[in-house]
Formats: sequence, structure tokens, C-alpha cells
Amino acid sequence: MKSKRKIKTVFIILLTCVIFSCQKKIEKNELNIAVANDFPRFSFKLNNTYTGLENDLILLISEKLKVTVTPSFYEFQDLLQTFYTEEFDIAIGGISKTDGRSEYFDFSIPYYTATQTVLARLNAEIQVDSLKAISTKKIGVCKNTASLFFYENVLMRKYEFSAANLHRFDTQKALVRALQDNAVDFVIVEETEALLLSDIFDLKVVYRHQDVESYHLIYKKGNKLQKQIDKTLIDILQSDDWKQSLKKWLVES
Repeated sequence: MKSKRKIKTVFIILLTCVIFSCQKKIEKNELNIAVANDFPRFSFKLNNTYTGLENDLILLISEKLKVTVTPSFYEFQDLLQTFYTEEFDIAIGGISKTDGRSEYFDFSIPYYTATQTVLARLNAEIQVDSLKAISTKKIGVCKNTASLFFYENVLMRKYEFSAANLHRFDTQKALVRALQDNAVDFVIVEETEALLLSDIFDLKVVYRHQDVESYHLIYKKGNKLQKQIDKTLIDILQSDDWKQSLKKWLVES
């Protein structure tokens, strides 16, 4: 009987410690975030200040949760390892979900869909059922984007697209203008960009690549904050503030 009472007492003490620890974690009023520092438009340094779409998201999380956010910036190649070994709550930086990463981390709902997507003018009379259908057309992409990497490393190597048909643009505005003015036949952007651009301009989505990709916040396994942050993230993604940030970085940049 004494043994059972002792076990029960120890269990209660341990349970109390766990609850207290979790409560303290949630109520600490601070989030330590590991952030990629070399991701154009998403997180990068401008005039000695980090800015971009993901930095806007961090600020919105801070505002909605009423917590202080302390970001630490790393090159992407060091981001996941540093996040795994040091004391951070979440990490952000164009992180896609893979089977390998899922062994070590939990993922938030996606905040951005990066699937490569082809846009055409709204009045274009063409049906694109495969990438081969546009392999001889003039294609526009923005510099320093995943879409440029996709063209040079996937389309040119696997689908025999020509370097001569690739047209690079410095800004999203210049890219859209080239499509509107018939300087290019199609442009390739990421899906979130494509949906936004087709809403604003007379453009339409004609093809999505089969390799679906999205970006997520990541958590260490068992992070008690995940449910709370994910709920906040859902609210943010439906907000006017987020729509303005998307427009700022994906249309006006």
C-alpha cells in the first residue's frame, strides 16, 4: 500500500512539473526564431536591415500573439542544423517539407505555395497540357528566383528548353509588362505569385508543374507552441495585412 502511495505521489509531482514547464514556455512572452538571411524577396538585408515577406510574417506573428520576437539570421545551408542544436522555438526561410526533414521537425500549415506555374495573357488561345508545349516559346522569369533556377536546371536539362528563349527580368513589374506587351509568350512564377498576379492583371494560369512545393514554419518535435502558432498563422493568412505584404513583395517589387 505504501509503495502504491509513493508511486502515485511521484507521478503527481512529475505531472505538475510537466504542466508547469509547458505553462512557463507558453507564457514567456518571447519567441526565438531562426531565420534564413539570404533569400531574395523573402528574407534579405536592405540598408543594413533585414526585410522581406517572411520578416513581415514574423512581425505579424509577434503582433497577433502579443509576444516579443527575437530573430537570429543564418545562411540557409546552416539554418536547419543550427535550429536543431540550439534554443529556438521556430525556424523560417523557404523551408519545404521532405521525408528526411520530417524525421527531425514538425511543420506548420503552408504559408506559401512555391510550385512552378506558367502564366499567359488572358486572351491567349493556347492549351498547355505539358511543358513540351511551350518549349520553343519565349519565356520570362525574374532574376534571383526559384523560377530562374527551375528554367536553367530543370527545363533546359530535362525538357530541352533553349537558353535563347529565356528572358530574365530585374523586377516583377518588368516581367508582367513584358508579358502584357507580347515581348514574351509566357512567364514562369511560383503558384502563390501566379494566383496573385492573375487576380490583379489580365493573366491566367495555364500550367502547374507536377512537383508540388510549399513553405512552412518548422518546430522541434513536441513543441507545445505549435498548435497556438498554427492557429495564429491561419488567421494571419486570411488577413488584409498578409495580402498587402504579398502584394508588396510579389507584385510591386
